[in-house]
Amino acid sequence: MNSEETYDFLSISKTDKVILSCAGLYPRSPRHSIFCRIRQVTVVSLIVLVAVPITVFGIQNISNTMKLTQALFISLSILVSEVKIINFIVNLDKLVLFKKYLSSDIFHDKAWMNIKRMKRDMEDINKVRMFYRFMILIGLVTLFLEPFFDKSEENRLPFESWIPWDISDFKNYVLTYLGQTSCTIIAVATTATIDILFATMCSIACTEIRVLKYNLENLDYSALDLLVKNELRRNIILYDEILNATEAIEKLFSYGILGQFFSSIIVICFTLLHLISPSTGEESDPLARYSYLTSCGTYLMCVMTEVSIYCIYGQAVLTESSDINQATYLSNWYVSNIPARKDLIMLRERAKKPIILTAGGLFPLTLETLVKIFKTSYSFLAVLRQRS
Repeated sequence: MNSEETYDFLSISKTDKVILSCAGLYPRSPRHSIFCRIRQVTVVSLIVLVAVPITVFGIQNISNTMKLTQALFISLSILVSEVKIINFIVNLDKLVLFKKYLSSDIFHDKAWMNIKRMKRDMEDINKVRMFYRFMILIGLVTLFLEPFFDKSEENRLPFESWIPWDISDFKNYVLTYLGQTSCTIIAVATTATIDILFATMCSIACTEIRVLKYNLENLDYSALDLLVKNELRRNIILYDEILNATEAIEKLFSYGILGQFFSSIIVICFTLLHLISPSTGEESDPLARYSYLTSCGTYLMCVMTEVSIYCIYGQAVLTESSDINQATYLSNWYVSNIPARKDLIMLRERAKKPIILTAGGLFPLTLETLVKIFKTSYSFLAVLRQRS
């Protein structure tokens, strides 16, 4: 095959590769390399260093609803990042398997791959990546600058936390501020890259499913029996490789997504509570109030975008795989011989069940699940508003 006609399936950006490599999550070196393990442990430990003081602060202010809920939704978001990274580390071999599946000749044969469609899909992923990163950048900037607009408290940190040393001292405050912001950036950058990697892998699976359907629709059963047999068998092998690739996606992300779903319900609820609560405005000046609302609003948009990525791309895989069976009927299968029909029946029977990616094997990654998450968050918010 001409090198000009090939395409890199794992076409994630250099920035993504650098972030994953720095966190020890990109299988460029041997998985059990000591340096890789050190990077993994370092990232996990830094995230814990941010989450624990925030959680302790929430427990200390358990009688204050606003401070408690703020500590809860921030610590939950950070802990979910921890779960996603740990789950990724445990199942890192599945990413290696995914790359191995994509290195198969069946994926790179010119006759079995729509290069233009793949490039277009990767361009769409780049747009999603840029939009998602822009949202995160705005969220981090507003979050880190928000303490400087609040004049009611000196030396305030981006996240109100329990600090065992005196931060009224300027030097201690600066070091604590830089430590909290640095750990937050590491956690956010790593988890955001994992989110985009999920979208990339699902997009690759969708493209290959479309290629499979195109092949099945245009398979000429009136050709020579040997040619029909070989072409049909190649399609069956391609379908098996797609199933293996989606199974690797499921195991690599499943439990991290499950934690994301549960936390998103609470985080969206509590963030909306802070956005509509009048108490925040009574305790601070208008500038601080607007700054706080901006940081909460951008944070809410980031969380909603994050959970939407999983559901939208999971729905795309489900939708594409639901039409495989129909594609076999659009060909001239009725003129095929008996052996070819037997193979075709086997393919049709398996294709009756679409490919459904799930969160921990409990919730399918669909738009319906996304709507349920938003509805549940609103229901919890209504209950909190009635009791407050």
